[in-house]
Amino acid sequence: MPIDPKKEKAIFQKASRSFELVVKSIQAFRAFLSEDHPPQSPDYYLARNFLRDAETLHGEAMAEAKKLLGPLPGYISSQVADSKKAMLEAMSVVAKSVDMANLQSELERDEFISRMFKPDEIALYIRANFESQSKGKRKLPHIKARMALDKIAKKIIQARELRERAQQKHQASPAST
Repeated sequence: MPIDPKKEKAIFQKASRSFELVVKSIQAFRAFLSEDHPPQSPDYYLARNFLRDAETLHGEAMAEAKKLLGPLPGYISSQVADSKKAMLEAMSVVAKSVDMANLQSELERDEFISRMFKPDEIALYIRANFESQSKGKRKLPHIKARMALDKIAKKIIQARELRERAQQKHQASPAST
C-alpha cells in the first residue's frame, strides 16, 4: 500500500477551496440581501453556485479525511502504519504537539489553519475540543483536519441560512413571478 503524497495534500486543497467558496457565497448572499440590491440581480445565482461548489468540496474533503486519517485495516503491517504516520507528520497533515499550549502554538504557525482561523479562534477551539479529541476513537493529532472541516461546516450552515433569506427576497420580486 504505497502512500501518495498528493492524496495527503488533497484534503487541504479541497478544504481550502471549499472555505474560499463558502466565504464568497456568504459575501454574495449578504450583498444580495442588502437593501439597495435589486432582487432580480444575478448575484443570487452566483452565491447559490458558490455554496453548491463549497458543499461538494467539503464532502470530498470529509471523504478524503476519513480515508486518510481513519483506522487502517487489521491486515496492514505495522511498518506500513508507521510509514503512513511518518508521511502524515512530514506533510503537516496532522498535528505533532500533544499538550494544549504547544498545540495552540503549532496551529497558530500552521499555514493552512492560520488562513481559516484567527489566533483567538484557535485557542477557543482547542479549549473546547482538546479533551474530546484526546479520548475514545479520536486521535489528538487529527485535530487539525477536524477543526478545519468543522469551521467549513459552520460556514456552510451560515450560508444556507442566508440562502433561505435570499431565496425569499428573490421569489418576492416581481420579475421572478
